[in-house]
Amino acid sequence: MKKILQPLAWYLVLTSVLALASGVALSFATDTALVASGDYQHGASAHLAMPV
Repeated sequence: MKKILQPLAWYLVLTSVLALASGVALSFATDTALVASGDYQHGASAHLAMPV
């Protein structure tokens, strides 16, 4: 039983770490792209506050 559960547990741990690292990298890349493009000043609240 341990021969089956231990690799599955390691697979779950490693995929969780990979998902967390991917999320952090994507967040960092998105923030960097927004700062570089200057779009960080134009949030949703600024868009909603514009007169129609």
